[in-house]
Amino acid sequence: MRTRLKTKFVQKLPWGGGGIICLLLLLALLTSLIHKTTNATDSVTLTINHEKTLTLSPNTCTPFSLDTITSTTQSLGYGISVYLRTNTAGSNLTITQNSNTVPADSNNPLTIIDIDTITATNELKTTEYEACTNNAIANGQHNVTVAYILKAYPRTCIPSSQFRGDVGTLQNIDVTDWNIGDSGIATDIRNNQEYCIGKLKDNKTWMLDNLKFELTDGMTLTSEYTDVVKDTTVYFTQDGSESGTPLPNRTNNFTTSGYMTRDGRGTYVDNNSDVWGQYDPAISASRTDYCQYPYGEAYIATDGSRTGCGYLYNFWAASASTAGSRSSGNANASICPAGWRLPTGGASGGEFAVLDQAYGGTGGNGQYNTKNITILWLSSGAWRGVLATYMTNNGGGIGEVGHYWTSTLHSGWYTYAPYIVQSSRTSFTPNTYSYWHDGIAVRCLVR
Repeated sequence: MRTRLKTKFVQKLPWGGGGIICLLLLLALLTSLIHKTTNATDSVTLTINHEKTLTLSPNTCTPFSLDTITSTTQSLGYGISVYLRTNTAGSNLTITQNSNTVPADSNNPLTIIDIDTITATNELKTTEYEACTNNAIANGQHNVTVAYILKAYPRTCIPSSQFRGDVGTLQNIDVTDWNIGDSGIATDIRNNQEYCIGKLKDNKTWMLDNLKFELTDGMTLTSEYTDVVKDTTVYFTQDGSESGTPLPNRTNNFTTSGYMTRDGRGTYVDNNSDVWGQYDPAISASRTDYCQYPYGEAYIATDGSRTGCGYLYNFWAASASTAGSRSSGNANASICPAGWRLPTGGASGGEFAVLDQAYGGTGGNGQYNTKNITILWLSSGAWRGVLATYMTNNGGGIGEVGHYWTSTLHSGWYTYAPYIVQSSRTSFTPNTYSYWHDGIAVRCLVR
């Protein structure tokens, strides 16, 4: 795992025009430090003490607000947490933000912005607070100091790319004027999940993060938001009906062990794979530390990753249940956002092979330690591959191998699923295939 550079500044600011100017200068320095670091995923932490004088009376809650300048650049991400550094009223006063108590413990601050993206230069945000008193507090003025902890990190998606910042929603994205190397952050309307996306050398726009869209029992997928031809309802039951017998080996909506089949076994009797299955390697796999949000290796090794390992899906789920009657060709739908689709595969490697060739690869089977693997398929490359393993029985191999579904069926209960291996011999294989019951990651591309 890469080491993250953490540099802390502590600055006491009077909060007025001069304070804002000082903060702008500090954040400019913060940005400069980030871009001077050798590791693109280094982060820098800035702590700012914000003093506030409040006029209070007993047994009341008084609202107040604090302004925060987020950044002077758009190629930056940030998180903000707060704690109560000083409080002259002591236990007679409680400060809350969005109904959550602001703690006095600097080691356990309250997160008010987890991870966000700069959308405008010198963007000003206001945070609302409440100061609530008991009956023992004295009438009059009391001073508090709220310490803001700003953690900033780079926000590019493709190394040396033209970063466009926030580019809207995945469902409504227009990339017709994008050039090769352009990238941005887009949001899936269905769950407000953000993704890095980018136009690569094959002249196609790809998700550069693994799909992280949680399917829930009874959810209806519509063509307005999802890559389906007709409305499709998800049921986590053995016969696919609302009242059917629940699938085995599940916690909430996720498979936890066994195979993603009707009976939890790796057999195909009576279409045993025709059920919805998904797996969360961040909570279930043998190495949860690799996928854990936000500092697992899947996030840190991939510059600005928004989803880490994402979720793994069986093919019935990945294809939005449309491949059940097919034994060849391509699934005609998927759980990708509307306007996006699964990439094609095949014996010749499909769109994965075309992309591989665009970066100097052969597009062929079993490439080992070639230059294009590093500059394209690994986490530091343009495609930002994640080794999220594949789920068969227990999710082993995490951090060593990453499989990705295509839309192209091989035969029987198999579908093409290229994979990346990074162990004793780093390799990329574009034309391999997997069982439908395997849990495999999804990357989508623009239709």
